[in-house]
Amino acid sequence: MRLINEERAEHGLPALLPDSLLTQVARQHSADMAKSHYFSHIEPPPTKRNPLDRFALALGRQPGYVVGENIARANQPLMGLIHAQMLDSPEHKANLLDAEYTRVGVGIYSLEDGRVWLTQMFSGGT
Repeated sequence: MRLINEERAEHGLPALLPDSLLTQVARQHSADMAKSHYFSHIEPPPTKRNPLDRFALALGRQPGYVVGENIARANQPLMGLIHAQMLDSPEHKANLLDAEYTRVGVGIYSLEDGRVWLTQMFSGGT
């Protein structure tokens, strides 16, 4: 979160607040991708849930505000490198610097061999 908020500050944006529900959803998605051997915003069949679906399921209703997601994976847990890769992706950077987002949750899952999956969930609601 520190790296995200430092980047936002450099662009004159307010810091994102940590959100426990977004963190829970992000952690679950990172773990699911690692354990189920996929890398996507969309879960494989039969669920095919997208980020909004996962958040709505955890929330117990459809949110009335925007939700976004970044995902990354690496062969070793180097958060600075993963963050730099996010900034190199126009779509991921747009999520990091979206002024509509006010909250964030970050979920990291590591396998014993050192591979890491990371999910960042963003929302504009309270």
